[in-house]
Amino acid sequence: MPVYCPTCGAVNRDAARFCIQCSAPLVPELICAQCGTANPTSARFCQHCAAPLCGTPPGGLGTGLLAANTTLAGRYVILRRVGRGGMGAVYQARDAAGKLWAIS
Repeated sequence: MPVYCPTCGAVNRDAARFCIQCSAPLVPELICAQCGTANPTSARFCQHCAAPLCGTPPGGLGTGLLAANTTLAGRYVILRRVGRGGMGAVYQARDAAGKLWAIS
């Protein structure tokens, strides 16, 4: 049964781990809730910190999960996530006076 790439839509063989067209991973990863390390879906424990991974959804817990309209420090309202990396995320926020801020 062919596997379709979620990034470019190319058809790949069923055992492929990466897309033949764009090299995107075809198998989702489990993200450790403790340290944010990406782990293979077959892993039961994090390869970096040994925390249990059971029940962690692909793309799951970790960096960059503040929802829009979340209030920080009673002052800043999150508008959107601007970017995310392995160690943190940057959000666009608005303060009570209406001024826009970048929060990381």
